[in-house]
Amino acid sequence: VFVAGTGGGGGEPQNSLLLAHGVFMWLAWLVFAPLTTIASRYFRDDPCVPAGNTPSWIQLHKYGAMITIALTILGFILSLVGVGNSGLRHVSSPHGKIGLSLIVMIVIQNFFGVLRPPADNPPVPFSFSLQALTKRRVWAVSHRIFALTMLTIGIAAVLTGSQRLESFDTRTRQGVVLSYSWVIIVGCLIIMYEI
Repeated sequence: VFVAGTGGGGGEPQNSLLLAHGVFMWLAWLVFAPLTTIASRYFRDDPCVPAGNTPSWIQLHKYGAMITIALTILGFILSLVGVGNSGLRHVSSPHGKIGLSLIVMIVIQNFFGVLRPPADNPPVPFSFSLQALTKRRVWAVSHRIFALTMLTIGIAAVLTGSQRLESFDTRTRQGVVLSYSWVIIVGCLIIMYEI
């Protein structure tokens, strides 16, 4: 992603913090968040899981979410320090505003992930009737909608951040191209799973 060169803008140490912020957020929102989503969407019917054991998709989903939130929080801290050291203003750009909303959303999403209601027993068949609206079903639908919203916002934050960072740090010359290329590759992977 990042090509060796000289930093520009506010100086080498500050740019290094913002560069590290970009790397953490890139990994969080272009690697682990999509993998977490893909695991929950496409790996539910894993025939290799013995009865009574926790399905592998839920393990991938949980650990992927934990890695995503850890990388996001670390990236957020690096951005606060890096922006403060460089003389830039906090949350003054669209990228900063998108990022701040994403931080709030990931904390809420993971909090509600921990509060998941127990599964319906016996399972309620899907229908659009009010009788079929159980706590678990309402939780599941809202969790998915919120996750897809976060994923979309996360990707937008990384893409706008790549462009912003490239404008003042020459070490990131290939960052934007790689970011857009990776999003296209992951999108094609999802399309292949859907077909």
